[in-house]
Amino acid sequence: MDSFEITVQELENVVIFGVKGYFAQEAGDELRRRAEPILKAEKFNIIVDLSACSIISSPGVAQLMDLTFSILDDYKGKVVICGLDALKTKVLKLAGIIPVVETCENLEESKEFFK
Repeated sequence: MDSFEITVQELENVVIFGVKGYFAQEAGDELRRRAEPILKAEKFNIIVDLSACSIISSPGVAQLMDLTFSILDDYKGKVVICGLDALKTKVLKLAGIIPVVETCENLEESKEFFK
């Protein structure tokens, strides 16, 4: 099992999910588990911070795609992904997540998107 950590931080009108380490199936499952009660509480402004994420596997991309499209389609929410390097950007573009979700260079820029 590869090491990962999912953090959740709520600031005013936005919820920030931080992904640290290897984003594979298990990390995606944990991200979904942590997101469900937040979405049920009708908090739909979401930032996914991948700056501390070392790599995203194919199952991790599928999990992220499922969650982001659910937030956008089912909840009519907004999603911003930040902390992308060239490889993560390429992978998320190939998966069709980008350009459907907004991307920002860093967390501070992402927070400005919701003001």
